[in-house]
Amino acid sequence: MLLVVKQMHDAFVSLSETWPAPFRDIEKQFGFIGSDLEQVQDAIERIRTEVGRPTPIQDVEMPDMWCALDYLANSVSDLQTTIGTPSGLHDVFQVVKELQEKQASLSRLLHEVKATCVEYESRFAMIGPVLIECKRLISTTPVATATQSNRSVEDLEQRLRIVETTSSPRKYEELIDRLAKLEMQSRPSAWLQDTAVSSTDIGLFKDTIAKLTSKIESFERRVVGDGLALGMYIFQSFEDLCVWIKLHVKNNRYGLFVDAIALFELFCTEHIDTATALGSFNNSQKTGFATMYEATLAASMQNVLPTLLGKGSTDGMDTSRFLPGLKSSEQWSHNGVTGLRFQIEPELPKVDSQLGSEIATAFCDSSEAAGLARECLYASKRFISQLCQFITNDYEFWSGRGYSKADAWSLVCQSLRRIFDEIHFERVYGRHVKSNNVETTAAKYVWAVLKSHQVMEQFSKHNFDGASFMSCNLVLLCGSITWLLRWVSQVPKPLTIIAVLDYTPSPPSRTFCNLHWVKLSHHHAGGVSDGFCFFGTSAPLSSSTFDHSYPRRLCTLLSPTCATYRPAPVLSSADLSYDTVVVYPDVQLLHPGGLLPISRCATILVYCPSVFTPSKWCSRSLSIRELCSVFDLPEALSATIPTTFTGVSRLLPFLRSAPSKLLRRFLLDLVFPSIS
Repeated sequence: MLLVVKQMHDAFVSLSETWPAPFRDIEKQFGFIGSDLEQVQDAIERIRTEVGRPTPIQDVEMPDMWCALDYLANSVSDLQTTIGTPSGLHDVFQVVKELQEKQASLSRLLHEVKATCVEYESRFAMIGPVLIECKRLISTTPVATATQSNRSVEDLEQRLRIVETTSSPRKYEELIDRLAKLEMQSRPSAWLQDTAVSSTDIGLFKDTIAKLTSKIESFERRVVGDGLALGMYIFQSFEDLCVWIKLHVKNNRYGLFVDAIALFELFCTEHIDTATALGSFNNSQKTGFATMYEATLAASMQNVLPTLLGKGSTDGMDTSRFLPGLKSSEQWSHNGVTGLRFQIEPELPKVDSQLGSEIATAFCDSSEAAGLARECLYASKRFISQLCQFITNDYEFWSGRGYSKADAWSLVCQSLRRIFDEIHFERVYGRHVKSNNVETTAAKYVWAVLKSHQVMEQFSKHNFDGASFMSCNLVLLCGSITWLLRWVSQVPKPLTIIAVLDYTPSPPSRTFCNLHWVKLSHHHAGGVSDGFCFFGTSAPLSSSTFDHSYPRRLCTLLSPTCATYRPAPVLSSADLSYDTVVVYPDVQLLHPGGLLPISRCATILVYCPSVFTPSKWCSRSLSIRELCSVFDLPEALSATIPTTFTGVSRLLPFLRSAPSKLLRRFLLDLVFPSIS
């Protein structure tokens, strides 16, 4: 037995020694793989533990990731089912569209609320000091306290018993006066004193309240922005007028709101055939106008002059010296008996009666509309009466100055053109506005009428001084020699003429056109160019020059160039300044430290500072804004120049005019001292 065990042991030893090496390596690698698998198993267990941690999703507890994925898959399936149904998809789109419309409506409402808040904020800012003053007066007004009143209760009851036993009305009046003094006085026993107490404090308080009330009313009647007012009627905007028209002019009879031109159209100054009248009635009905008043107002909006004054200009724009309907002064007033004036004056009361009765009938249910229509009628009548008087006075003024009848009447006609041009500038708001919306159409016509009333009120307020040539003092004429010869002779004698020769080396003579001429240089008035102008005036000049201003150079108005322009060599003399035009002949570039040649100001290339070029210098022509600065024009004017002049700045209209600084110094230093 021992032998067998020993043999087995030896066999195992021999097997161990003879075990192939590859098998031993496989066994070792298997041991390594087993340990790696154990580590991978541990990592997977940790991942499963972390991912599977319960987390609520939309208030739903998910025990692990797989449940969450299953919930997501079900939600996606439901969404696909909803979208796949045509009715469900249409409902979704409909909801989205409604939300978008509500959002747009909300944005508009917010914008309107913001605009309203801004308007009322400005209005409250104006009446704020008045309200503060009212609060201060109320707080400082002595008021009887309860303790003071209780002290006098017994005395008051006793005096009341005395009054009750006597039936004299005077006692009641004395009692009322004493009670009023008790409320106003600070001492509790003031009403027990002599009845001859002064009422100065009460009067001052009443006066203060009256002043504050009038101030508040004036603040409320103040027009804000583009609003307008006529009499007691105030409209802060066109939207306010639309609301007013909708409330008070429900029948849309806007033809009863007239101005001077519309009132002229209602005058009966000539014979009208029956067929013509019937044709007008028929046409007004075809075009949808309620009555002939609306048709007449709409037709009057198309013309600058009323029919009485412009009936001769049917072939187009009239540019003659006289009005088309008044070729001579005899047509206006002949021997103080006949003429258009004596046809207009009798027509005013007739039209007043006609429109007055129509207003009372059409607006019988609206006192507001009737009041505004009458206010327009009375203002128009007053304006026409004053206009007739102005025409007569203006003609007599020029006739008395030695002018011929034709020349005097020509000046009057030019003044009338200006008046009606100013009115028409506001009335154009009512041209071609008729639409299917009758309320908006009515509001636009009434708005145009009220705007024209504002202009009429200004002319009436200043007695037409701004329309007549009598209100002018100076006439500025700028042009060539031929142009001045034509127009200087047409200026009325009372006016002072200021003439500027356009690109002329010198005038023909020192008394050309009977004017006094001087030559002035631009750089002497603080300009940056070498230009000069010849100025002439009909006023005698005490001097032919003025004190020179501080000299400027072209570099003071150049701005650094950021765009890509042609590079220029380094300017070594950039810090130097010159009193003349300096051009480098080798590169043909203008030095910025000198003056600008006025004859080539828009085309010459200038040394300009640059940002991107290696030499920090470039060559370019002047921009439109810089050319405006050369001619001393304001920044606001340069901003309004159209962009079509970009690249063709040589076509700018002001390049042939006198620089503003030069004209200003001529007027202030030479002309005004001689005529003042």
